Amino acid sequence: MPPIPRSLRRHQRAYTALELLTSVSILAIAAALAVPSILSLRESSALTGRANELLAQLQSARQWAVQLQRPVLVLPAGDWDQGAIAVVDQNGNQQADPDERRLRATGPVDTAIRTLAPDLGANSGLRFRMDGSYAGNVTINLLLCSNRYTLDGDETQSRRVRLSPSGRAEVLAGSGAYAGLCQS
Repeated sequence: MPPIPRSLRRHQRAYTALELLTSVSILAIAAALAVPSILSLRESSALTGRANELLAQLQSARQWAVQLQRPVLVLPAGDWDQGAIAVVDQNGNQQADPDERRLRATGPVDTAIRTLAPDLGANSGLRFRMDGSYAGNVTINLLLCSNRYTLDGDETQSRRVRLSPSGRAEVLAGSGAYAGLCQS
C-alpha cells in the first residue's frame, strides 16, 4: 500500500493544559455571573405567584359577596404569612364563626416571603359588602417582601396588593411608599 500523502493526513491534536484551564475559567466566571440572576428570577417568580394568589382570594371574595348577597370576610389565618380564609359573614360580627360557610382558604406562605399589612395590622381582616365594595374608607395595601437574595433598596423583590374602597384589587411591583418596611 502506498504511503498517504502528507496533505491528506489528519493531524490529531490534543488540547493543552493552558487551553483547558482557560476554558474552565471562562465557564466558572460565566456561572458566577449567572447564578445571582437565576436566584433573583426565582424569587421574583415566587413573589409574583403569592401576590397573584392573594389577588385571586380577594377577587373571589368580592364576587361571592355580590353573588350571595352577603358580606364576605377575608381573614388572615393567624397572621397573613400563615395564609388567608374567605368566610360568609352570616351574622355580621366580622369574625369567622364555626357555623359560617368557608369559601376559600390559602395555605402558608413560603418562609422566604413575608406578608405585611401596614394599613390593617397583622391580624385584621378585610370585609366585602354585598355590592362588592370594600367596607373600609381607605385604600389597603398588603405587602409581600422577600427574605432572600434581596439587596438594600431592591424594589424588584417586593410586590404590593392594593385594594381600593370600591373593592378593586390589583398587584403592583415594588412596595411604593412602604419601601422601608421590606428592609426591616
